[in-house]
Amino acid sequence: MRQRNVEDDAFMHFSPQKIWDGVRKVRYNKTIVMCRGLIEDWLTWQMARDESHFSIFCAVLEALSPYPNYPLVPGKPVRIPDAERDVREIPTLKFPYRTVPIILCSAGIKRIVALAYLLVWAWHEHVVNSELIHEKPQHSIVLLIDEMEAHLHPSWQRSIVPAILKVVQALSAKMSTQVIIATHSPLVLASVEPLFDEDQDSLFHLYLDYTNNSVQLDNLPFVKRGRADQWLTSEVFGLTDTQT
Repeated sequence: MRQRNVEDDAFMHFSPQKIWDGVRKVRYNKTIVMCRGLIEDWLTWQMARDESHFSIFCAVLEALSPYPNYPLVPGKPVRIPDAERDVREIPTLKFPYRTVPIILCSAGIKRIVALAYLLVWAWHEHVVNSELIHEKPQHSIVLLIDEMEAHLHPSWQRSIVPAILKVVQALSAKMSTQVIIATHSPLVLASVEPLFDEDQDSLFHLYLDYTNNSVQLDNLPFVKRGRADQWLTSEVFGLTDTQT
């Protein structure tokens, strides 16, 4: 019989599909639900009498929305035609043109909704499990995001990082947050200009040095450049001009 490894439960690895459908393990012929997934949790929070989790989730969605005048607002769950006859109701988002099941939304929308869910779910689970073991919740979080701009409209790239910082602080007023973001977007860098604090923030340039086939990491001074094209011709991106 395989001995249970405590480290098995120390980390959870989410594939894109597991974010939506949940994480389950079979242990000693028993199915252990590690995470119910975005679809099931969204419906549970929405239908529960205690609306605290759903209210927080809605607030996070609104904060991460691409346009202030058109926030991401959940609608009523719906059944959709499915060749595999999936019997679940699917959460929806309201748009000016119609209400759309979340699984049929654009890649950018789904990526931000998944981020909103993981932020709310992870913090909620930490608080609940802290109560179960009679410990005080931690008030620090490290958030690492690769390719922050992926699938996002340029205007969304200008607002997403400030929105994430606002959301993390909203989860807990006492939260201490370290955010590490990798990006190829000058718009993302321009968006943090009003927020950058030299006493606690850093800008790193990660690149491949072809002379010795090594990866280099340089700590660069953060210079406010104002426009995205100025960032493109800076040492961060290294373009000689923005016309070619």
